[in-house]
Amino acid sequence: MNPRLIATVVGLRLRRVAADRANLIWLILMPLVFSYLMGMLMGNWSATGSASKPTFIVFGLEPATEAVTALLAPLADHPDFELVRRDTTATPERARSLLEDRVVAGALLVGPGFADSLRAGLAPTLDFYHDSDRTSSQRVRQALEAAYAATAVRATVQSLVDPAAAPEDPGKAAAFDAATYDSLVAHPRVRLAVTSLGRNRTADLTLTLTDSRQHSGPSYTLMFILMFLLMSAKDLVLERRQRTLDRLRLAWPTTADLVAGFFLAGMVVGLLQAALLLGFNAVLFRLDYGPSPACLALVVVLFVAVSSAAGLLLGTLSRTGGQADGLGMVFGLALPALGGLWWPLEIVPDVMQRIGRSLPTGQAITVFHDMIGRGWGLAETAPMLWGLAAWLAILLGLAVYFFRREIRG
Repeated sequence: MNPRLIATVVGLRLRRVAADRANLIWLILMPLVFSYLMGMLMGNWSATGSASKPTFIVFGLEPATEAVTALLAPLADHPDFELVRRDTTATPERARSLLEDRVVAGALLVGPGFADSLRAGLAPTLDFYHDSDRTSSQRVRQALEAAYAATAVRATVQSLVDPAAAPEDPGKAAAFDAATYDSLVAHPRVRLAVTSLGRNRTADLTLTLTDSRQHSGPSYTLMFILMFLLMSAKDLVLERRQRTLDRLRLAWPTTADLVAGFFLAGMVVGLLQAALLLGFNAVLFRLDYGPSPACLALVVVLFVAVSSAAGLLLGTLSRTGGQADGLGMVFGLALPALGGLWWPLEIVPDVMQRIGRSLPTGQAITVFHDMIGRGWGLAETAPMLWGLAAWLAILLGLAVYFFRREIRG
């Protein structure tokens, strides 16, 4: 192989890209605009569809008592809502007004006898106001019910302990051992295994990704890399029609030299685009790509390589610039849609998920989801990375085969 000739081909391709100022719009501006707008439209997946958390407000004159503190402790840093405590009372009308005006997702009124009722073994009543038609309000209710159940069980266990029991009485403890109770709750002696029919279509996604920008940032980066390199297939057609390719052949290049030049030119453009877009997403949207830089680098390199090989193959097979543009647009839109770049694969039926994850677009975005949402690295994402490598081998092999036929023809 001739490195100087390869560098010449790369330089020619890069100058063609740089000569058209409109390319900067599709390389940088449009992906960022789509990432931002779609991220805002889809919102926060851990809550209600808005970027900010809904509010759960608690009114009561006993916020400092141990019982109320224990009740609200699990809700203080909840990912689905923000807990706000007010050391004042509120009327039911005030609570309903806040809920109807969508100021809050839930309002809890704690009466003055809450702690005393718990100590006496009674069942204190809490006044909770929520909107059954709002997802955020339902999430608040579920979390509050779980916290109340835990508080009630703890109070019941404490009431069964007889502090005056004699040590020789094996039926009762002398005092409530909080550490032992917490240990038994955290590590129960009996565990229930549950198997359900069907599936929760959003469970996998909401457990891993909390903000839609964690999807839209990487997905539109991948989409525009693929689209740009596919649409640039017409450049190879122009090289043939303008006889530029024939002039290059006067330098007696091998097929490998020309293929390497065109392929590496696409790689340079795609990697530069990926670096800028992923960097902007990290800075502008505070996107964290996970703990494995090696995995991030490998999935980007593989996807860019697949896109460059696909563009090279498309440019070799197309007869005219219009044909290359048309096919590039078709594949540039179909592959992202089927592969889960327009919307997460986790929300589509099983059969479409399998189709999506068999495509390079679906494999790449799945790796990003697993890195961002699960903290996975090379070992865990290896199947998808191998899938991208297989697509690269297939597309590049076909591109070399048809390119060789074009040169010989």
